[in-house]
This record gives sequence, C-alpha cells and structure tokens, in this order.
Amino acid sequence: MKNRKEAIPASAAYMQNTESVYAKIKQLVKGEKTDKDKDDIDEHEKDRSKDDE
Repeated sequence: MKNRKEAIPASAAYMQNTESVYAKIKQLVKGEKTDKDKDDIDEHEKDRSKDDE
C-alpha cells in the first residue's frame, strides 16, 4: 500500500488543477479574455496541430 500514500497528494493536486481549468473555462465562456489568454490559446492550437500531423 506504499503507492496509496503517493496517490493521495497527486489526486489533490489534480483536483486543484481541474478547478483552475474550470475557472478558466467559465472566464472564457463569459468572454473575459486577456491578451495572455489569447496567447495561451494560440500556443495550444499550435501544439494541437503538431500532434495531428
């Protein structure tokens, strides 16, 4: 059961990350985009197009 102790902090970090992603999505849905958000989205789209190739 050694792995279980390691899994708990990892899942807590995952949940925290997931919450921040949902907060970001809500912000984008409302249309509250900053210049940095636009840059991040552009970078993400570039990364995604590389993966498709």
